[in-house]
Amino acid sequence: MATVRFVSWGAIPVGALAAGAASTAWGPRTALLLLAVASLASPAILMAGPIRRLRELA
Repeated sequence: MATVRFVSWGAIPVGALAAGAASTAWGPRTALLLLAVASLASPAILMAGPIRRLRELA
């Protein structure tokens, strides 16, 4: 559980930096729209790949 928390909480600053960079580059509305579309598209990208056919990830 500690490893999961370390990885997930460690991604928060990276996401904040990416959102800040996108907002600086394209403006807040466009960055929010871009990141919302990316977060909605990520499950579709995973399901289109070979992960969908795996029964166990380990």
